[in-house]
Amino acid sequence: MRMVRSRAVVAALASLALLGAACGGGGGGGGTSSACPSGADHSATAVAGHQPVTLCIWVPFANPEFSEFKTVVSSFEKKYPWITVVSVPNKNDTDVLNAIHAGAAPDVAVEGIPDNAPKYCSTGAYVDL
Repeated sequence: MRMVRSRAVVAALASLALLGAACGGGGGGGGTSSACPSGADHSATAVAGHQPVTLCIWVPFANPEFSEFKTVVSSFEKKYPWITVVSVPNKNDTDVLNAIHAGAAPDVAVEGIPDNAPKYCSTGAYVDL
């Protein structure tokens, strides 16, 4: 059980590092993906020249890993107060591929099975950060 939790936290940190790169690197984001749940809290405010950004991230985690992930997200949002991260749990690779093909992909998705990367690449949905 401890090994699974450690892997989940490492994956969460890696995902948030990518979020930080995406937000600080120039392009993208800005709006709420149609894949985000409606009524989600979009509380980010403009800070020091940064416009508010809301990012939707789909993760394969369920509790207790999802609770750990949300703790990491909260720390990220404190460091970058102009960014709101809407986290959606229990999303598997098939969900992500279906959303991509439907034109409703989340802004960020945590890859649960690395062997599926070619499927994502072939959709053109991956963005080089």
